Amino acid sequence: MELARRIWWGARWGALFGVAFVAIAVVIYTLSGQTAFEAHHTTFGRVVLTYFFGGVAAGVVVGIMKPLTRWKAGAAVVGFLAGMPVATIMRFATDGFGPWHRSDTIDVIVMSLILGVPTGIIYREIFSDGGAPAPDHRER
Repeated sequence: MELARRIWWGARWGALFGVAFVAIAVVIYTLSGQTAFEAHHTTFGRVVLTYFFGGVAAGVVVGIMKPLTRWKAGAAVVGFLAGMPVATIMRFATDGFGPWHRSDTIDVIVMSLILGVPTGIIYREIFSDGGAPAPDHRER
């Protein structure tokens, strides 16, 4: 699959996952209002933007690096790297665009390791044929 098609594929899947998470946020907002978001130092609007744009950004990373997902270790690396824009956007959603600190970098790396690595491996299983690498790994 050529790079542009992989990027488009990733962006679409990322947007779809983002919309699914936005739907969860809408349910939370409906049930408890802004209070649930304020408890995490953010707003409903920031969460919606984080979920959607974080999903798209992660999807683009996955699309670019999709050939690496042929292997479980590659999928883990892709998951880690895809988690970085999501974790970064989450930081901006909770702390705004203030100064970036070393602890922010550590938080992004740790979050990407904890969430991105297993997600990459799990999604590899979902998007491939039983986890087995496709013979030529190209979509038609």
